[in-house]
Amino acid sequence: MRRGAGALFGVLFAGLAAAAVVFVVVQDRSSPINWLRSEFSLSDSQARKVEQIHADYEEDCAQMCARIAQTDERLANLIRSSKQITPEIQAAIVETDRLRSECRAKMLEHFYRIAAQLPAEKQSDYLTVVLPSVLHPGEMMKSHLR
Repeated sequence: MRRGAGALFGVLFAGLAAAAVVFVVVQDRSSPINWLRSEFSLSDSQARKVEQIHADYEEDCAQMCARIAQTDERLANLIRSSKQITPEIQAAIVETDRLRSECRAKMLEHFYRIAAQLPAEKQSDYLTVVLPSVLHPGEMMKSHLR
């Protein structure tokens, strides 16, 4: 009986230890700042600067997303109410593309600001990771759906 209790205790302890490790790893990467801190070896000072840059950008990003959603909705309504491409639909398509381009440029500017806070030898690695979001605009939507 004692051996069984010891084995059960050992299994429970191992399970709790594994769960704790998983929790720490997930928590550490649960935010962009924590991921940047661990992935690119940021100091506390660098992490604070990056966190502020990111916080400032989040507000701009939310506003851009709202504007894009509005123009997308307008375009969708125009398309649903028509049987052919009209000048109004054409203009709405141009506007949605313009806003997405503006958003991509602001996002790239944000990435450059973040990269400037990283150790010099890590800046290129960071830009390689984030560049697909700028090059492939469809990736922006995926990142916002998480």
